[in-house]
Amino acid sequence: MTSRFIPTCWICDQAISLESCSVDEYGKGVHAACYAAKLAHRNANPVIREKEERAWELCELANTEQDRQKLLAHMQEIRQLLEETEQRKYSRNPPADS
Repeated sequence: MTSRFIPTCWICDQAISLESCSVDEYGKGVHAACYAAKLAHRNANPVIREKEERAWELCELANTEQDRQKLLAHMQEIRQLLEETEQRKYSRNPPADS
């Protein structure tokens, strides 16, 4: 019995057909549209985009916050969101020397 390998896009985790397959700088298969969006610095992942938008909202709030406790809470949430975003990006985009 033969098994069939179905390649998936590492950006969106969806199957890639031969017609829509491209290869990124790491030699991994991607959809051309996903890769173009990534190169254009548009975030193809809605979870990361949401976290980044929330972090920017918190930055704006922190910029004008007068209460030290509220400011600290904003800064802690910003840090947590950015760490989660970086971890998710790093897990999807390994360094070139790996």
